[in-house]
Amino acid sequence: MPGLAGRVRAAPATLPGDRVSAEEAQSWGLIWPVYDDAALASEANAIARRLAERAPDAATATKRLISPATGAGLEVHLGLERDLQGVTGRSPEMKAEIAAFFAKRGRGVR
Repeated sequence: MPGLAGRVRAAPATLPGDRVSAEEAQSWGLIWPVYDDAALASEANAIARRLAERAPDAATATKRLISPATGAGLEVHLGLERDLQGVTGRSPEMKAEIAAFFAKRGRGVR
């Protein structure tokens, strides 16, 4: 919690064992958006659909970049990003996107 919310927020939230409301946790950046019970299922399905539409290699690479982002130094993180861009750049989804881009450009669309 201190790494995400900071020591000033973590200490009073954890030492006495006080509860942190969902709204407070969201404002601190600890959790994703908060939804009412009635909207939860539809919002979760919408998020799941958006995730499913992403290219699998891109989603995997993004997850691999998020974890070490705060602990790794800049050099290490940039090296990992370089390597993962190479992998995702060779994926079938990316090749299709690049082909579509050049096809539009060839028609004079910018």
